[in-house]
Amino acid sequence: MIYKILERDIKMGVEVAIRNYEDALIGRRRFSLKIPGYLERKPIKEKGTFEDLERARDIQASKENDALAVVRYAITNILGWTPQEAFVFFNKEVMQKLKLDQACKYIQFPRDLSPNSDYWWIIYKAFPTQVSYEPYQRVLNMYKRLLKGEIKHFPRNVFDGTEGAEYLNSLLHYFISENIPANTVEDLYDAFGHSANIVKELKKAKLFYAYKNKFYSPLDWLHSSLEDESNSLYYHYQQYMDVFEKTSQNIKQKKRKKKLKLYNYF
Repeated sequence: MIYKILERDIKMGVEVAIRNYEDALIGRRRFSLKIPGYLERKPIKEKGTFEDLERARDIQASKENDALAVVRYAITNILGWTPQEAFVFFNKEVMQKLKLDQACKYIQFPRDLSPNSDYWWIIYKAFPTQVSYEPYQRVLNMYKRLLKGEIKHFPRNVFDGTEGAEYLNSLLHYFISENIPANTVEDLYDAFGHSANIVKELKKAKLFYAYKNKFYSPLDWLHSSLEDESNSLYYHYQQYMDVFEKTSQNIKQKKRKKKLKLYNYF
């Protein structure tokens, strides 16, 4: 019986939300969403208590559900778009022309996405089973926003765990495709074997601080990211060459210092 009441209230809430939206479209009223009946009837507890916070979360979730129903109605009934078309073409201009601004304010965004630019997220939430969403694309979009200066850094812990490591590797492969002219895997090992140069490039590409606490060197990061395509022989060869080059430079510096001391002595 309780579930039937809840289902009825939820359905009624969606219907009321769509009617309010239609009124807002013709300028009859400003769009707003109401608290569903089953939550309105719930006794209000003292502020800050667990029950009060739970009620607030339920209200937020209910209003988001109504807002998403309004978005679905606008996309399919007014525009006549498919979810796939909306996923590609829905943007700020479309949202404003459809007067969906107020409805979209009720839709929750992850911390690393922006309600002012990531409009595809609204469509994904409205049609979760009808549009394909690739998590790696989300991280790539985040990286592109970082390059544009729209965000200052990656969200905390985004590269933690197995999944996070895969995200980080996907960004490395994107960086390689955009910046490193390489025809073979061996070419990549050669490029990443010159640690000073590649570190400079990674800093420029704003990826240095993303990897530096996880890998000793860019070469280690590359080798790990290649997985089945990795070449251990080239990896160890580049490691050796890097150590050899640094050792040679240290010896030369010591010789120069020794000569300078002798010169000053005489």
